[in-house]
Amino acid sequence: MTVKEFYDSIGGDYESMVSRIPSDDMIRMFLGQFEEESCCDELREAVERKNVHDAFDCAHALKGLAANFSLRTLYEATSELVEQLRPEPGDIDIQLYQAVIREYEKIISTIHCM
Repeated sequence: MTVKEFYDSIGGDYESMVSRIPSDDMIRMFLGQFEEESCCDELREAVERKNVHDAFDCAHALKGLAANFSLRTLYEATSELVEQLRPEPGDIDIQLYQAVIREYEKIISTIHCM
């Protein structure tokens, strides 16, 4: 699978990414590092603990990573969750959280196919 095919399959923005990092080999390397980020694991833990403040921080960090990697669908999902968590206090919208996890897992499994 090419890097462009990866971005097409996960709803990412290849053109945006390649405008910043013009080498597919470098993009592959950075995508490999994306999986090593702990934001999603920390988000899962915060949701399990029902800690809205930590969930907001983790979702916000994951949103930034998604933006930096031009992972558009993950960015959109995390943006919705961040905005839902922004006002304090409140409950975590599990459907928005699950949408983030689905997008994240889709990206990780597709990275493994590259």
